Amino acid sequence: MVSMSVFLAGLIAAILVSSVVSAVVSTQWAVGPQGPEGPQGPQGEQGIQGLTGDTGPTGPAGATGATGPQGAKGEKGDKGDTGATGATGPQGPAGTATRYVIEGWFNVTQDGDLIKYVEGSDNSTTAYHWKRIDVPQLTLSYMPSVQVYVKTYFATNESEPGTIPLWRDVGVTHGSIVEDAGVVLYDEGCVYIYFKFSVTGIPSPYTVYAVTGDYKIVVVK
Repeated sequence: MVSMSVFLAGLIAAILVSSVVSAVVSTQWAVGPQGPEGPQGPQGEQGIQGLTGDTGPTGPAGATGATGPQGAKGEKGDKGDTGATGATGPQGPAGTATRYVIEGWFNVTQDGDLIKYVEGSDNSTTAYHWKRIDVPQLTLSYMPSVQVYVKTYFATNESEPGTIPLWRDVGVTHGSIVEDAGVVLYDEGCVYIYFKFSVTGIPSPYTVYAVTGDYKIVVVK
């Protein structure tokens, strides 16, 4: 037969278990089942922008691309203006060249040392005469400065012979001259001066003198 103390202990335990079960059932009935999900609410205002993060490290340089083809050449631009002339430089030192003067006279009525003959259509013959004058300072390998002057007659009227003797530079033609032969010809150690032409083979032959025979030759070497 169970004692009174044991009986009381079992009764208390049964009461406690019954209270716990009853509380659990009551709690479940109070919560109830979960309802369906409601609609999404409106979007809230945008928050303040956060701080900018630190700059990342620089990446490695990329490979150089291939050079493209050369473009077509453009048109040439207009020529620029000519610049201003610069100042004149100082005068150079005096030269050391020597000036030589050779002068004299020859007989123009005699034949020349060099003669050119030209046959005319009327069976006439024209002879052009040059006189040889020695100029030792004239060397063709080292040509000096040579200036030849002759005296000629100046005609005040083309229909009359010249009566005024004047000096002239033979670089200027005398008038009736064989232009392709030259007024003065140069050779080693001498010059040839043209001085007259004569026409023969016609009923009235004649001679025209270009100079008087006087000459001056200036050589700077």
